[in-house]
Amino acid sequence: MSSRTKKVIVGVVLLILLLLLWWLFGRRPESAPVNSINDSTKQPTPIGALNATNQLRPPVFEVTEPAQPAPIPDKPDIRSSLRSLAAAFAERYGSYSNQGNYENLEELQALMTDSLAKETADFIVRSRAADSATAVYVGLTTRSISTTIQGLNEDAGRATVVVNAQREEITTLGNRVFYQELELAFIRIGEIWRVDSAIWAGEGG
Repeated sequence: MSSRTKKVIVGVVLLILLLLLWWLFGRRPESAPVNSINDSTKQPTPIGALNATNQLRPPVFEVTEPAQPAPIPDKPDIRSSLRSLAAAFAERYGSYSNQGNYENLEELQALMTDSLAKETADFIVRSRAADSATAVYVGLTTRSISTTIQGLNEDAGRATVVVNAQREEITTLGNRVFYQELELAFIRIGEIWRVDSAIWAGEGG
């Protein structure tokens, strides 16, 4: 082998060694990635501190609405209640028959004062005795048409209501339709309005 060939072989070996050393020690380590902070993930600026634009953040106050007072319940409509009570009382008070044993009047005694209830009880006793002596049928039906409050004193607990009623009398001799007014005097006992008197006015044709 000539000296020239030896030199070439030695040079190739050295070149390979240099390349191997460069591959092992000459590579630079990769730098770790830098986390970038997005503006949207920045911490909020504390109240009273400077924000990114050097502006003072004003304090935030929570506004509490004042409590609303409880609604006051409506005062009962005394006039409307009296008219309804008077109309219902008149229809029941004026509808009966001598064969019905006057049960309608007995049922209404709970709506009367003690004095009117006693007066009505005496009337029932007299009427039953009279009816037992006759076989003639007599019946009355009453329908309230309108009511008018003629007087009302809530402080004194007194009221007067007039009921205009249509009445039909049915007997074995025939039927008859007529109109009557029933004047009712009310007295308030505790919180309950009771009928103290019930007077039928004259007939109208």
